[in-house]
Amino acid sequence: MPIEGTDIRGLHVVRWATVEDNRGFFRQTYQAAELAEHLGREPRLRQGNHSRSHPHVLRGFRGLRGP
Repeated sequence: MPIEGTDIRGLHVVRWATVEDNRGFFRQTYQAAELAEHLGREPRLRQGNHSRSHPHVLRGFRGLRGP
């Protein structure tokens, strides 16, 4: 994961690639396992995503099934 340190202690910048097509774009903002590896501790946040769809585009996300 592209994580950059900064001059501010504890502040890191994560730069994910953006996947874009004629419907819009999708970008992951963080992933817990990769952040934990970089930070040396488990982060509190689990995953974040950022997307934008053009008008008339329906975007779906597959959910997890419970027991």
